[in-house]
Amino acid sequence: MSYAVFILKRAQKTLTKLPDQDYQRIRDKIRDLGYDPRPPGCKKLTGRPAWRIRIGVYRIIYEIDDSQQTITLHKQLQSLTSDIDGMFIANWLTKRWGDWETEKNQTQ
Repeated sequence: MSYAVFILKRAQKTLTKLPDQDYQRIRDKIRDLGYDPRPPGCKKLTGRPAWRIRIGVYRIIYEIDDSQQTITLHKQLQSLTSDIDGMFIANWLTKRWGDWETEKNQTQ
């Protein structure tokens, strides 16, 4: 039993900006959702009727309508690299600033 997959405009816009290799991998996974809307590793999101699958550093957020047999990608694709890099840099800076402050106070 296959599902129709609909990709809304804002998700399409994000897809077009991806590097070719990532685009092809994500496109194939989206296409596979039509045959298996709940693939191994997918996660039901809490607080809303949406699901998430991981493809490398990207996350695809989508909704499943079993009665209509449709899948809709509402949300843009999310890349964790910018968040992870930002958190890493923020944590590193905080630690380094804290170390500098401690050293400064010890020398005074």
